[in-house]
This record gives sequence, C-alpha cells and structure tokens, in this order.
Amino acid sequence: MKINKYAASAAILALTALASCSGNSEGDNKVRQMADYKGMSAGDSVAYYVGQMASFEYWQAARQDTLMQSREARDAYLKGLRAGYDALRDDDAYNQGYYMGMQLAMQMKEFSGDFNTSVNKSILVNSFEDGLKNDSILDRGEVQRGFTEVTSALQARKEAEDRKLAEEELKKAGTASKWQAVNPSLYAETGKGGEGALVKEGESVGFSMIISDTKGKPIDRRENPDMVVGKMYAGPVTQAILTMKIGETRTFHTYANALLGRFAQRYGMKGTEIVSFTITLSKAEAQPVVNEESGN
Repeated sequence: MKINKYAASAAILALTALASCSGNSEGDNKVRQMADYKGMSAGDSVAYYVGQMASFEYWQAARQDTLMQSREARDAYLKGLRAGYDALRDDDAYNQGYYMGMQLAMQMKEFSGDFNTSVNKSILVNSFEDGLKNDSILDRGEVQRGFTEVTSALQARKEAEDRKLAEEELKKAGTASKWQAVNPSLYAETGKGGEGALVKEGESVGFSMIISDTKGKPIDRRENPDMVVGKMYAGPVTQAILTMKIGETRTFHTYANALLGRFAQRYGMKGTEIVSFTITLSKAEAQPVVNEESGN
C-alpha cells in the first residue's frame, strides 16, 4: 500500500507544471513553450518536461477511451488534477491515505458499474478503520473467503443477466436475418458445400475459423489440420461443428462472452455484443497407419 516515491514525485511535478498554467482560461488552446516562462530553475525545467510527458500518457489513454478526447473531458480532468494538487499536505501519511482513498473510490465506482450494485462508502471506511485498530482481530483467510464468496455470487448473477440480454439481442437479429437457431446462444446461416453425415464428437477433422466483430471485420483466425472435435474448442464452437459436414463452410453468430470469454475486451468488444465466426471443415490431414501384415 506504500506509494512508490519516485512515481509520486513525478506526479507532483506534473501537477506543479500544469498548476502553473492556471492563469490561462480553460478554453485557451495556446500552447506555452519553455521560453514563455521567465527565470526558470532546473527544477522548473524538470516540471515542464514531466508535465508534457504526463500529457502524452493522457492522450495514449484517450486512444482507448474516445470520450477523453473531447475538450470538456480534458477541462474536467485538469480541474480534478488541480484539486488533487491543492489537497497535498506536508504529511506523508495523510497524502498516502488520500491517494488510497482515491484508488478505492475509483475501484468501487467501477465495481458498482460492472455488477450493477451499490456500495456504501461509510461501511468501507469503517471497515478499514476497524482493521487499523488491532490487526490481530482480522483473519486474512476468513476475509478472503468471504470476499470470494460474495464476488462469485455477484459474478454468477451478472453472467446470468448478460446471457439473458445477449440471447434477447441474438433472437432479434436472428429473426430479422432469418438465421437458424441452434440453441438460444447460437444461430447459424445456411451452410455451403459438405457431404456425408454430420461430424461427431471425437472425430478428427481439418478445421479453420475466422472470427469477426459486429461490423464484419475479421479479428482473429484459428486453424488446425487435424483437430479432434470436442477436445480443443468448447461451447459454441463445438456446438457449431456438430451441425456441419466435412467440406462445409458455415457462418454462426453468438455473443462475445460465450465465444471469447474474458478476452472479449482485448478485441474491443462488450461481452454481450454479437460476434460472428465462419467455420470450414475438411478431411483431417493425418491418416491412420495401416498394418499390412494384420490387415488392419
């Protein structure tokens, strides 16, 4: 819980550099150069460059969150930054507590949004206070078990809510596009090609799959020339394969959490968004070895 002193110093220098700009109006887009500041010390120069480096980090974050790119968001961020600077005291313990309070507030805000549940600030602060009274009364293992039990229940509830929402959206899209329902979480378009019987679990097949986002843009590709059905891919992929024949290409639709799990965000997708995947099956490349002597 101890703040990294270098990081804290860098942050304070960045705050100092930006706080020195307070003479300008919020909407002034004039970019000050180092030459605009008179009588700068070496420390002032460091503050100038650290402030600029901090702004680079802001823009890097804004690439992921486009809302941060607006003038309003930048102004609000700067106001918050100045407020944080003004709150700093000549007391390390207080400053570290202030830093931790901000972290906890942001974590609880994110937690509340993720799980659609409220958080009582007084209970959190009181619990922290009680933990500081006498650490011997706390059983770390018991606390962790309680936390895991509650968060697991919340996660299960959220997954159920997300699944219901996603299935409703899939049904609407499936009805509008005349997709075939394989199950409530998986819809299929008409396949092309294919011969013989439907493949079965445990059968070896040549497999390729292209995953696409809601705009139809490919975001991933998987290939395996000799895959045993049911062993490599669980969930909607295996369910989809079992509706297909060798030589067939078919496009399926599910929701991101069902197909990508916790990696959905890595692809820039919400868990409830519809995601498409196109599978092509072929004969497995590996062939069984024939023993000529035995005739097998």
